[in-house]
Amino acid sequence: MSLEKAIRNNPHLEEYIDKFQKKHGVIPIWYDSLDRKVSKMAFPNIIYPVGDPIFIHVYRLNGLHYVAVEPKLTKEEEEKYEKIKKSILKIGSQMDISDDPKELKKTINTLLKKVTTRNKEEKTGFLAKYLKGEIDKVYVTKEELQTIKYYLNRDIIQMGPLEPLIRDPYIEDVHVVGLRPIYIVHKLFGTLETNIRFESKLMLEKYLRNVSERIGSPVNDATPIIDASLPDGSRINIIYSEDVSKEGSSFTIRKFSEKPLTLPYLIYLGTMSPKLAAYLWLVVEFGINLFICGETASGKTTTLNSLIPFINHHWKIYSAEDTPEVIAPHPIWQRVVTRETVTGEASVELYDLVRAALRSRPNYIIIGEIRGKEGFAAFQAMQTGHYVISTFHAPSVSQMIQRLTGDPINIPERFMDNLNVVVFQQLIYEKGRLLRRVTSIDEILKYSKVKGGILTRNMFSWDPVQDKHFFRGINNSFILEGKIAPKLKYQNLKRIYKDLDTRAEILQKMVEKEIFEYDEVVRLLRIYYDEGAESLKKELWGM
Repeated sequence: MSLEKAIRNNPHLEEYIDKFQKKHGVIPIWYDSLDRKVSKMAFPNIIYPVGDPIFIHVYRLNGLHYVAVEPKLTKEEEEKYEKIKKSILKIGSQMDISDDPKELKKTINTLLKKVTTRNKEEKTGFLAKYLKGEIDKVYVTKEELQTIKYYLNRDIIQMGPLEPLIRDPYIEDVHVVGLRPIYIVHKLFGTLETNIRFESKLMLEKYLRNVSERIGSPVNDATPIIDASLPDGSRINIIYSEDVSKEGSSFTIRKFSEKPLTLPYLIYLGTMSPKLAAYLWLVVEFGINLFICGETASGKTTTLNSLIPFINHHWKIYSAEDTPEVIAPHPIWQRVVTRETVTGEASVELYDLVRAALRSRPNYIIIGEIRGKEGFAAFQAMQTGHYVISTFHAPSVSQMIQRLTGDPINIPERFMDNLNVVVFQQLIYEKGRLLRRVTSIDEILKYSKVKGGILTRNMFSWDPVQDKHFFRGINNSFILEGKIAPKLKYQNLKRIYKDLDTRAEILQKMVEKEIFEYDEVVRLLRIYYDEGAESLKKELWGM
């Protein structure tokens, strides 16, 4: 879509741009979509669409600003809107209405036609209307009708005032604290204050009650804290009531991406190097037990999802989570999630799901995050020959072992070498930008009572000064030589390093050709698992 077309279809966008130009003397630059290059602009002034009629303007003038541009209701239109909404809700309460968003939208549009008129002369007395059973229609112009239709759908079906933030694919987190301005974490520009806020405590509390009821986890004074999923898969954590949240009710939304970021794109972002990514490719391809560790928001789940397409596409994947975030492209993917109930009698915990995996005969068990006794079940799965990948909160190997061997997980230290490889990630702020980096990869060698615990070996490390990853494991990798090379029946174990280089070369080519889209990466990996590395190389080098 061009800017001219966007303005033609959305008069409020032209009005906004005109006002901005008159005030600041510059016009925003139009982008259909964003890439990493815009984050390096010293003075960004960009505007991009997130679905008509909403546009996002990010600019730096006395600080970095995030403005959601959407139609605005005048005072008169607001009065009409409230009257129309009240009539629609009243009629709707007497109807059998589907919960399906598409059907609900059709119903709202049908009712909107019933309660509005474009004919200014269409008036009858109150008594005549009452006797005829007519509805007290509201006169609206064509432009008013479009704006009111947008707000009805936004507030009844969608996410209300937060709809621009939910639609924006470049947002990671949304933070709402009472009546303060709403902040977001943008994938390209870091933490930004938005032009969106709740105007009153009553409005905020009503909003949270409506949203929580719609997702089946009603919040109230008796149950002030909930952690649940929105219809699009995003996580929402609500802390309701001033008794608990002193600044007023607050909540956080962690956005869910329908299409995960790919391994080539993470290489492009600098999260990891091609050789590091190639090492992880070998690890997941040949069933090596792997934990991805780091602190909150370090990108653990993103890395996990980027690796899953590199698991053999002929294998069965079993994913167990509290909140569904794992995405697998495999034809045989068994996806299970926990279930909470008020009484607890019919609850299904992560521990139950991981134990059930042992009877489902998967090749790979993927656990969204290990926090409790499900960790014990995960190590049981490793001991019985199942391959396991999970994320875990820990900044170092020693702290990971402390958490795994302590309450409530209680893995005996001598069993720790069932876990083979540990990836560590970190969230870094650099000049106002959010960066995520794999800081190290360590192999777990064995438990040694004589040497006082778990022996590990560092394979990759990250130099923050040069922002580079270094491979420490050349001719020295226990996992590559001791576990993967024998599976390939290599007599010369060092041959495995050529395989590592081949995969690094393939990934580098994907980056050079900007093959970042999830579906395209999956398509290429299907060629690899069906026809082999040479067919994949022919495809890539011939593109």
